[in-house]
Amino acid sequence: MGNILLISEDNDLIGKYKNLFNQKQYVFNSCCTNTSLFDLIEVEPPDIFIFDENLDLIDIPNAIKKVKARLENSQILLQTSQDVDEELAKLVSGFILPSFSDNMVFSIINNDLKIKENMDKLSLRNNDMAESLYRLNVLYNTSSQFAGTLNTKELLNYMSEGLDK
Repeated sequence: MGNILLISEDNDLIGKYKNLFNQKQYVFNSCCTNTSLFDLIEVEPPDIFIFDENLDLIDIPNAIKKVKARLENSQILLQTSQDVDEELAKLVSGFILPSFSDNMVFSIINNDLKIKENMDKLSLRNNDMAESLYRLNVLYNTSSQFAGTLNTKELLNYMSEGLDK
């Protein structure tokens, strides 16, 4: 279903989420250091990151920025029990409060998985569109170069060959 990574030093929170996500067939991992975080990203990139606000070993804003630089479509949630500063709020896609029920957490996770899936599709389509625009630009430049030297029939043949390729 979805790959979730919890970044926390709290064994109770890790146990809670492990039990919760294993019930619903999610792939769940946890870590608590920068090294293990980026090692896990390289092995199996998570769809959703949940950062515990109470981390001592990780600078959360910098870690989130590095994660977004590597995996721009991943969704990042913050497990928090208080208001967060404006900079951190801009970096995350949502929040999970300790008072949220299991159903609310599942709802947030499922929503973020849908967002990630749609962003992945959009990125793929944007790449396809960029490639198509490049091909059209090459075809236009080629046809512009030959327009003055070829007759119309030869020009159409070159353009047809270009479109076929």
